[in-house]
Amino acid sequence: MFRFDSLKATLLCLAALCLLSCGGGGGGNTTPPQPSGQPQHIQASMDLQGMLLVTWEAPPSGADGYDLQARIGSGAFSTVNLTTILGTGKYMSYQLSLTALGVPELTDLGFKVRGYKGSILTGDSEVVVLRTSLLSPSVTLTTADDGIQRLTWTNNSKVADHLDLQRFHSFDLNLLVWQSSSLGALPVGTTTFVDDTPPEGAVVYYVVRYGKGSDVASASSNECFAAYRPPSALISSVNGQQVSLSWTNHSLAATKLVIRRNGGLTPTSAGNELITLPPATHAWVDTVPAPGCYTYTVEARTALWSSAPSVSAMVVTLPPTNGFALSWSIQVMPVARQAVRGDSGVWYFARENYDGLPEVFLPNPNGWVATVPTGATQLIAPYLALDAQEHPHTMFLQTPVGVSPQAIIHGSYANSAWQTEEVAYRQIDTSIFPGIVWRLDKTGHPHLLWAEGNYTQPQNLQYAWKNPDGTWAIEPVTMPPPEQHFHARSFQFFIDDAGTPHALVDDIYTVYHVVRTASGTWTWENLYTGQASISKLPTHAGFGQGPADFTLFLQRAQLGGGGWELILLSQVAGVWQTEVPISPITNADNLNWARSRTGDRMAFYLYASEGSKLIVGANGTWTNYLLDPAPSPSAFPAFGPDGHMHLLCQVSQVAVGTQVNSLNVLYDEVVAGSIATH
Repeated sequence: MFRFDSLKATLLCLAALCLLSCGGGGGGNTTPPQPSGQPQHIQASMDLQGMLLVTWEAPPSGADGYDLQARIGSGAFSTVNLTTILGTGKYMSYQLSLTALGVPELTDLGFKVRGYKGSILTGDSEVVVLRTSLLSPSVTLTTADDGIQRLTWTNNSKVADHLDLQRFHSFDLNLLVWQSSSLGALPVGTTTFVDDTPPEGAVVYYVVRYGKGSDVASASSNECFAAYRPPSALISSVNGQQVSLSWTNHSLAATKLVIRRNGGLTPTSAGNELITLPPATHAWVDTVPAPGCYTYTVEARTALWSSAPSVSAMVVTLPPTNGFALSWSIQVMPVARQAVRGDSGVWYFARENYDGLPEVFLPNPNGWVATVPTGATQLIAPYLALDAQEHPHTMFLQTPVGVSPQAIIHGSYANSAWQTEEVAYRQIDTSIFPGIVWRLDKTGHPHLLWAEGNYTQPQNLQYAWKNPDGTWAIEPVTMPPPEQHFHARSFQFFIDDAGTPHALVDDIYTVYHVVRTASGTWTWENLYTGQASISKLPTHAGFGQGPADFTLFLQRAQLGGGGWELILLSQVAGVWQTEVPISPITNADNLNWARSRTGDRMAFYLYASEGSKLIVGANGTWTNYLLDPAPSPSAFPAFGPDGHMHLLCQVSQVAVGTQVNSLNVLYDEVVAGSIATH
């Protein structure tokens, strides 16, 4: 940067040298040519964001560098560039911001440019004066399907003392014709505005305008489509099979309202059109065809068939009480293959993902957290069980690289961590469903039953259990004489209250009940009754008080033909009782059941031809309840410590952020006017 004092000293030195060289009368040297001229055609401008641009032309003889000087009003000039502006051509420019100069808006700002040739001053340009303007705001417009325009902006001006807002809209497809509306004056400190009455179906934008006196600074927003405004505040209430709906219609363009109903929980506007109503209507009552889950929307429609649906309302209608009353609530929970209710009232979940890796969802104050037992690659059904302390247990397989037998691993969760232990290495015969199964006994110790080998080898069952001292024991399940192996299609397993293991084995030609009567001793019974063929084993085999008192679940052909039914086959004090038909059944794999802690009540959830069915039994009396004409793919009954029943039905899925969760209906038994705890 050049300064006047240094320039003066340089000029004095040059003058002295000149006199010395010219003295004595005969040097013959001439005076070097002196630079002349000044920077020309200086101009200054300012944009709406406060950026200043000064331009000029080089002097006729050119210049090596420049200083840009500025003054406020009639004050003294000062140099604003920190380093010399290099003279790189005929046309020069320099940019700086109003903020960097520390100059307020609406101020007279003078500029001049000083040029240098080497270290010699070529001269100063003329002075150009610029009056700084107001700084313009920064505006953003966002819109949504509700038809409301939301405007936000930043006020960059520090001196503006009034603010007004203007809306422009166009129905012209080419956006050539715009109409404007003043939205009025606003307090200067305002930086947001919600326009809930833009012209529906138009393209809109907004102009935010600040001013002080006659000075104005404005900015336009982006353009957005003003959607048709949907009804809001859709409220539903249920009384028996009647659903009462009420709402508020905001659309001025709507010529009618359409009520839609969809079976199930589906947060979408799809569904059957039930009725068309005048736009001034604000309530309507629907009678549903059957108990179940339903989703309603109200659409505002125009004469051109443009529509704006409301947010959905989801309801559940209940079956007649018949001495057993339910309440309902809609819950957002993890998607799972299995759900287990703890005595505390919270639910635990387990599933296998599409990549094959399992997850167990444990409750925490914010919902559920996904955990994976160390090394788990494949869960064994049942995926999850809780012991008396409500500690989760699971079983899974590990397949080491290059090793054929699989490691069977038991995992339990306590003290905020999973603990795992190896049960055995076995080659599991997956041709026999389910290949391996396990249960917890009343003390929380696991018991397992598996088929070893493969379809080319004799099929053998093995039983493993964990002793109270923590050691594992394994023994073969002896075959029924005179065979040394069997040709099973499937088997199931349960532990009675006395800790005795029971198995059901489907041996193609019949079904055996197998009970462990002593160490290494298993007794086999043929359950074929001669009345009807037994077709399939339910996933859950049964329950019992002891080796001679138990109940088995079986699927058999209905007497007289026409399908299949679920039956209970019980033994009391060692004596087989008459078979008890429970209900027609589509597939025994879909059976889930629960028993109260005292054993006097049971609840079954199963698929039926008519839909999702709940069967509740008390003292041998069974009552059927149709919950929904659409079967739920997963439902999990449970009894609380107080004996009240709960049923969790996974109905559909919904995305919550990046997570896909399940929309569930939680049915709770209502007892003596109160609702059982969730």
